[in-house]
Amino acid sequence: MEVTRKISNFLKKIVEEHFEITKHIANQNLNYLWYIHKENIKKNQKYPFMLIFCGELGLLVEMGYLKTQEADNIIKMLHSHDTDNHFVAFLTIKTLRNQRIKDHGEF
Repeated sequence: MEVTRKISNFLKKIVEEHFEITKHIANQNLNYLWYIHKENIKKNQKYPFMLIFCGELGLLVEMGYLKTQEADNIIKMLHSHDTDNHFVAFLTIKTLRNQRIKDHGEF
């Protein structure tokens, strides 16, 4: 998947939010993981965009915006060699994330 500027900015927002979310949980290892992603993005280094998308998908499933099977299908679309599938998966995640923020606010 080609990470365009639009997708890169979207991933940056996800990382920043998930870093803030995990600051207040008992498992600080998870917070450290998001910290590493945040630092890699700041330095314009490679980062695992698939893991970042999966982190957001997990939150969407946990909050009831997606079912597990639907999230699995989105992951399969991200693994596809078809760039149209990548774009559809990106728009799906972006739309659901925007709805989650509209309903509950940003963490």
